[in-house]
Amino acid sequence: MLLFLVYRAWESLSAVTCCRSLVIVYDCKCIVRIGVVVKLRNDGESIVVNAAKLMQGSLCQGVLKSGAQSYLANLSFYPGKSELPFLP
Repeated sequence: MLLFLVYRAWESLSAVTCCRSLVIVYDCKCIVRIGVVVKLRNDGESIVVNAAKLMQGSLCQGVLKSGAQSYLANLSFYPGKSELPFLP
C-alpha cells in the first residue's frame, strides 16, 4: 500500500511540476528514490544515496534548523550541489 501511495504521489508531482527526481530520507535512511538518477559508476549502476552523509551536510542541517522545507529548482545554481551527487 505504501509503495502504491508513493507511486501515486510521484505521478502527481511529476505531472504538475518540472520535478524529475524525488528522494525521501527518514530517520537517516533513504526510503524513497524515484525518477531520474545519475549513473556515474563504471558498471552503469546509479550512485547510492548516503543518507548519513546527507544528514550532516549544510543543506540538510539548514532545513532541520529552520523547520521549513527546501525546494531546489535548479541544482546547477545551488552551492550545495556537491552534497547531492545522486541527483541530476
